[in-house]
Amino acid sequence: MGIKEDGNATMDFQKSVLKKNQRIIVYGASIYGELAYYLLEDCNLKPDYYCDRVVKDSFMGIPVIEPDMLAEHRDDWILIASADYYHELVKNAREVGCRYIGNLSSLFEKCNVPEEVLSKRAKGYYVNRQNYIDVTRQREDKDALNFTRIQYVVSERCSLKCKDCLHLMQYYKEPKNIDLDATKDSFDRLLRVADSISEIRILGGEPFMNRDMYKIIKWWHDNPNISLFRIYTNGVITPTDEIMEYLAYPKVDVYISDYEINRDKIEKTTREFKKRGIKYYVSPYDGWADAGDIHYRNHSIEENIEIFGRCHARNCISFIDGQLHRCPRSAHLMRLGAMPDVKEDYVDIKGFVGSDEELKQEIRTLQEKTWIEACNYCDGADLHVPQIPAGIQAKKPLEYERCD
Repeated sequence: MGIKEDGNATMDFQKSVLKKNQRIIVYGASIYGELAYYLLEDCNLKPDYYCDRVVKDSFMGIPVIEPDMLAEHRDDWILIASADYYHELVKNAREVGCRYIGNLSSLFEKCNVPEEVLSKRAKGYYVNRQNYIDVTRQREDKDALNFTRIQYVVSERCSLKCKDCLHLMQYYKEPKNIDLDATKDSFDRLLRVADSISEIRILGGEPFMNRDMYKIIKWWHDNPNISLFRIYTNGVITPTDEIMEYLAYPKVDVYISDYEINRDKIEKTTREFKKRGIKYYVSPYDGWADAGDIHYRNHSIEENIEIFGRCHARNCISFIDGQLHRCPRSAHLMRLGAMPDVKEDYVDIKGFVGSDEELKQEIRTLQEKTWIEACNYCDGADLHVPQIPAGIQAKKPLEYERCD
């Protein structure tokens, strides 16, 4: 993939394009940064630096520089090691004049990484590396509306009651399923204005608690602008036969969160998946990022920008009940009445009366926000800070203060 005239595209990096004395900077010192290290190692290469906005001295034994230092590396290779923030990092590198911005797609397709050297989370990302490749193949111009993923929320109900759930299921006293038929037209309209969606994540709560969740796959599986459907479940509920039929479709896989307390149920569910040829991956979780409870913090704007900038959920665009929210916490805070209904922080597709082009612009504005009001009710889900144990259960719904 060559550089387009608008300057937004990246190039497929491979050893043959590296010029003498060019250095390699891997932009992203997290999971994809770990994968980049081993992909380069397979080519007998090594990063000279990592780059990340989170201050740290080194990553994988390599020095880490901050993003504003990329201006000193305009003629070196900047390799984008992120899927969720891919377009954001490309834009940042372009703005400081970097000329050689590369993606890892060719390395993912041609190189081998021994999985035994990878961390638990990196193994999952390596298995699902096609997601990164799909993101890099998105149309990259100023008119394109691309999504690395959309989280399609189908239920507030859950089969567990994790007290630290980022999606705030632990606060619902009377959770309900989302009426998918009532919001089908809204998502159809979203698909009409979107150029590509690399991944639709179907989740809740627990998605299998809504027996209609299969309709999302039934309606849109064959849409060429959608690369993948991934269902996120805790594996406690074995889905119905009707749901199983659609889970076996080619563009579908199931991501099962293993918190140890649900392991026996997972074994039962995965046995059924194996029988039916359903693609699945079990991800062990021993820790979560801690976003804190949902009281009002009264941060300054600068503090909100900082919290939002390091939050791993800031690009978790969530579709729920006909609305498109920038993050799941924002959507559920408003549904719970724990924060005001801030209309600037979501797009109400269901009630939108403008043209498709106007809707497209509204969604772009949402994508470009540097903070949202929900940041005032959050400590920031930062994967770089100490984690809390995953899956600890609450005995009953947690109390909170309503804003009304």
